[in-house]
Amino acid sequence: MPKQVLPNRSDFEFMQQQFRSWGFRQIGVKEFQQTFRRLRLRAPRSRPGREVGFVFAKNGLEVTAWTTWMMIEQKARESDAAWIVISKQDNALYFSHPIHRTKNFVVTFLRQAWIAMYKIKHRPICLQCNKFMNIAKSKGIKSRYWSCCNKSEHKDNQPVWLSWDYGLPPKALAYVKKNRKQRTKYRQQLAEQGKPQYQSLKKRKPWQKQTNTL
Repeated sequence: MPKQVLPNRSDFEFMQQQFRSWGFRQIGVKEFQQTFRRLRLRAPRSRPGREVGFVFAKNGLEVTAWTTWMMIEQKARESDAAWIVISKQDNALYFSHPIHRTKNFVVTFLRQAWIAMYKIKHRPICLQCNKFMNIAKSKGIKSRYWSCCNKSEHKDNQPVWLSWDYGLPPKALAYVKKNRKQRTKYRQQLAEQGKPQYQSLKKRKPWQKQTNTL
């Protein structure tokens, strides 16, 4: 793992400015508290401070970018990773790989947030039934694709699928493919060394929705 380089106040202000220029809005404290209570969320572990998140909504989907920056403390959490989440009506449909705070964190984080934003701004429409396509899980960990299962309105009564990369501009597509290639190479190295893969993802405990008990 490369050396940790935590973002500073200048880095956060740059990200804040960039997100706002793209049409993201900063999640307010009251909004976070209301969502926390409404969904009866329980954090996976006790963590200091409240990190700043930015959200962008379009075409029935939302992108949320969690920065690891704590506004009151004016610093980043010592132990954490940034995340990009795509959700629909409170249900998370896609989580990015953890974005570690290393030398190029700010650029990497913003690029991935922009790509997620672009995906929902250009959410594919099924060419057979003209309805929005949905995000579906593939076989690989974190793998996704676009799907339309509205078979009754399709000519051959079959679902329609599109690549998760569908419609991305050439520069963004090249970036995604480069990252994917690097992750594949890293996993191959782990396999050759007999080391387990996806350890950080498997160890990660997600937020949970509490259920009412009588």
